[in-house]
Amino acid sequence: MHVVMIGTGYVGLVSGTCFADFGHHVVCVDNNPEKIELLQNGEIPIYEPGLDLMVAKNVAAGRLVFTQDISAAVAKADVVFIAVGTPSRRGDGHADLQYVFAAVDEVADAMIKSTVVVTKSTVPVGTNRKIEVRLKERRPDLDIFVASNPEFLREGSAIEDFKRPDRIVVGAETTHAQTVMERLYRPLRLNKIPLMTTGLETAELIKYASNAFLATKISFINEMANLCEQVGANVQDVARGMGSDNRIGPKFLHAGPGYGGSCFPKDTLALVKTGRDHNAPITIVEQVLVEYRSYLSTEFQARDPQLRQALEAALDEAGFLAQEPFFQAHRPFKSGLPWRELGLDARLAQVMEKRSGSDTAYLHQSEAIRHLLSAEAGPLAVTTGTGSGKTETFLLPVIQNAIEDSVRFPQSGLTALLVYP
Repeated sequence: MHVVMIGTGYVGLVSGTCFADFGHHVVCVDNNPEKIELLQNGEIPIYEPGLDLMVAKNVAAGRLVFTQDISAAVAKADVVFIAVGTPSRRGDGHADLQYVFAAVDEVADAMIKSTVVVTKSTVPVGTNRKIEVRLKERRPDLDIFVASNPEFLREGSAIEDFKRPDRIVVGAETTHAQTVMERLYRPLRLNKIPLMTTGLETAELIKYASNAFLATKISFINEMANLCEQVGANVQDVARGMGSDNRIGPKFLHAGPGYGGSCFPKDTLALVKTGRDHNAPITIVEQVLVEYRSYLSTEFQARDPQLRQALEAALDEAGFLAQEPFFQAHRPFKSGLPWRELGLDARLAQVMEKRSGSDTAYLHQSEAIRHLLSAEAGPLAVTTGTGSGKTETFLLPVIQNAIEDSVRFPQSGLTALLVYP
């Protein structure tokens, strides 16, 4: 099959490469010329174990191509995936869909035959309906089929997660779209991996509900940790006792600073906003956000009341309990990668370019953290995740620990959530 992947970020690059490894012909499209040039030269702008070798193998076999030419790519496509970013929107916490809709419009304009358009990006409930309407209004001359295929990839084990998933979720309501998606995932179906076919809204909600539940599990064990401290119990033993129950399981029952990374903060917030917009408040998840904010506020209050006030003001300005992911990166960095391509907020990217005297990033996460500390607006908190569900938060007084950890665990992917005043 001819597959087009719009977006070569973490999800798009890993998914496109794995589809190529299944034997499909994949064209990965990105509008960033520097990133495409890196990929065409065999350089991988993210860190994921084994990805560089898999990319090289499939490029050599002629099954994987990188380009900026969306028209040529889409013209031959049987299926087009939208895999662009959906960050939290400033001010209200909703998922920002401008990149998704921009990609959809470009795809519609480039199509010359009936095609299945699949949303891989994490989008709020109802987005695929809007995409369907948008495509049909823009191209009434073609039969266009819309599907939702949320990703469940963990940084550091994304290839394993893609090739050996617990399940494949496909939201598709036409026979043609269902058939195409089943053909696409046939190698996994041969291994008895379950493929769930649902409606569009159901598939969208499965992704948000999954992340919100895991965030809730982390917050729950943190609440238990607080109680353990007061009554003299051992939270590790409590977690082990709970996790031994097959109905609960041991994963994400590690007491600590709360959840971080590039997905949980924005997805829990987006789910809360969706619930409120539809008059169905998800009070459990709202309390999870309250607990996370409370942790940060308590930590800062213990160290510096002014920092705590600055954090409160930043969160209030950004929206209801918003933790906006200003910075997301994966180590080791590749030379020549622009600061803006690391997911840095545009204002912060300008600071980094000014301070470093270059528009390119450092080669290692620890150097990036050191450099951020010298920026005009230093971070209040850095939350890192190793890709295994474990998270750790480092505040300014103990930021050296983060630098040491980046050296101690060189093979694990690292993401950072920076909250700025």
